[in-house]
Amino acid sequence: MQKVLIVDDDEAMRRLVGRIISSMGLADISASDGARAWQIYQDNPDIALVITDVDMPIMNGRELVSQFRASPERKDLPILIMSAVVAPREISDLLECGATAFIPKPIRNEDVTEYVCRSLGLNLETPGSERTEGTAERTQPRSGIARRPVPVPAVADRPGLRL
Repeated sequence: MQKVLIVDDDEAMRRLVGRIISSMGLADISASDGARAWQIYQDNPDIALVITDVDMPIMNGRELVSQFRASPERKDLPILIMSAVVAPREISDLLECGATAFIPKPIRNEDVTEYVCRSLGLNLETPGSERTEGTAERTQPRSGIARRPVPVPAVADRPGLRL
């Protein structure tokens, strides 16, 4: 079972995202700040995806992304940023820093599900299974989602559906 690390100082948000992740058949692990998340990752290097808030105590989301990207063996780890308080320039900076995608709060279940599936190469219709060619038949996520171009099997040739 693939593990997803959820990092947010808001316990209700961690629980909400955790329920979405669990409903997809994935294991969710939570941390309340970036420093704790980094420690958890050191103990669980098989974590497949990180979903993090930006504004947190001790170590914020930007610092956490930088920490992961400073290590060559973690350069491909997908990191999704979710936040309600980020200006367009900050979103761009986070993506340049190494975040894979940005999802604005309030989050929508379908956005989280779609980006988790893409990040982990899962079939959108049947989360938990490997993606097969031509299975990404979903509507485009809301326009507020920023993404950096990352080729993803089965959707890389469809512009609006890239991470």
